[in-house]
Amino acid sequence: MHEAGLMASVLDIIDQSRVENNIRRVTEITLKVGVLNGALPDALQFAFDALRSEYTWLDASSVLRIESVPAILLCFECHYQGPGSEMTCPACQSVLTQLIQGEEFDIVGFDGEVDESRKDRSLYEPLGRGGQ
Repeated sequence: MHEAGLMASVLDIIDQSRVENNIRRVTEITLKVGVLNGALPDALQFAFDALRSEYTWLDASSVLRIESVPAILLCFECHYQGPGSEMTCPACQSVLTQLIQGEEFDIVGFDGEVDESRKDRSLYEPLGRGGQ
């Protein structure tokens, strides 16, 4: 399941960002995932739940939100722009098309609690998996 690897990468990226922003606990993570990306939302959620215990800054109340992004096709022949998952225009059957949306896998952002007790960020290292 490649979703576990994707989620581990997401959590590692968020770990770096939360350190830079002095966040001690992450409460919510939001992803945008295109329907043609190949990553299944249920599998991503499963991977998040499975990996949660490996990151000390996540807990049982931390939430993963996944925004689904539909596939949008642009036709250079008839200028159709709309839903489409094939590379053929549904309006004119032209193959002169481009997928302009639907393959995304983006970290939209995350929310968390600031660690006011750690003012010196140079001493604040990423915890990553397993923590310290």
